[in-house]
Amino acid sequence: MTYAHTTSLAVLGGGPGGYTAAFRAADLGLEVCLIEEERQLGGVCLNVGCIPSKTLLHAAEVIEEARAAETFALRFGPPQIDLAALRGHTERVIGQLRTGLDTLCKARTITRLTGRGVFTGPDTLAVRGADGITRVRFTDAILATGSSPVTLPGCPDNPRIWDSTTALALGSVPARLLIVGGGVIGLEMAQVYGALGSAITVVEMQDQLIPPADRDLVQPLFLSLKKKYRLCTGTRVAALTATPAGIEVQLAGATETCELFDAVLVAIGRRPNSRGLGLETLGLVPDAHGFLAVNERQQTAVAHIYAVGDLVGEPMLAHKASHQGRVAAEVIAGLPTAFAPLAIPAVAYTRPEVAWVGLTEREAAARGLRVD
Repeated sequence: MTYAHTTSLAVLGGGPGGYTAAFRAADLGLEVCLIEEERQLGGVCLNVGCIPSKTLLHAAEVIEEARAAETFALRFGPPQIDLAALRGHTERVIGQLRTGLDTLCKARTITRLTGRGVFTGPDTLAVRGADGITRVRFTDAILATGSSPVTLPGCPDNPRIWDSTTALALGSVPARLLIVGGGVIGLEMAQVYGALGSAITVVEMQDQLIPPADRDLVQPLFLSLKKKYRLCTGTRVAALTATPAGIEVQLAGATETCELFDAVLVAIGRRPNSRGLGLETLGLVPDAHGFLAVNERQQTAVAHIYAVGDLVGEPMLAHKASHQGRVAAEVIAGLPTAFAPLAIPAVAYTRPEVAWVGLTEREAAARGLRVD
């Protein structure tokens, strides 16, 4: 069989884990082929995640400060919000960063292929793109395929039911917005749409917001947000029904209610993109949640296949993926390195912000460590 490309390293995924690995490997002298399903690099973080959300959060903060300025004897007219202009501003920010990644990639003469990479053998890939199939032979491979939003079981397919990507597209501002999931993504989007004028209801199945964080850390945020939004912890969505008037939602918590919303944002987590990669060809089997097990060198059970980022487990953070990508590239290049996650920072860019580094008290106690 003829192969269009033969390379030292094939990297599947052009997000923070993938492009960091590709750039570092190229800097260390390896020939690199970077395979990304989308036409642009950056992954979820740059294109439909971290960067657009922080851009919109900054706009929301300015809007809220303008509204609160009268407290300081400063008077403005009500903020006039131009959604089209705000979308354009966000796209310009994303575009500048995309251009930067393209420039860095070209400077390293990395081969880029657009399409979905699927393993066809222990050292071969088929990249299925718009122009057909391109076959690649490699010595080592790094999987950095990221994750996708989790959907609610039985959730109808309806344009009023959003995931985080839809919410960040800023197509409209619903009068009544239900956010299912009181984690970082849900609360950041609550602050964006709350500033833009939506009446916000947040539903969280656990008994606190941002469940991974310690309760005392989250409490100041909870006290602040409950002044502006309706917060329902210990509550789940029992059913969703699309009607001509909106989305009818049955909520089950301390009491059961049936309510109507103009839009529903489902932000209940993400699942790793481990399906459809041909992993069975390699003898690799993800766990029940779709994650791939790796060692401290980012190697899977197949020594020349590495995995990084969301694909290998929590926390699903861009900076963790970047560091793991760097480790994998250096291991492949023969450097003595390993991933030692002693203190991974996590931040919710809410108002007030919530941040923590390293183990939470709950995690420390679960490991049998004494917590003072």
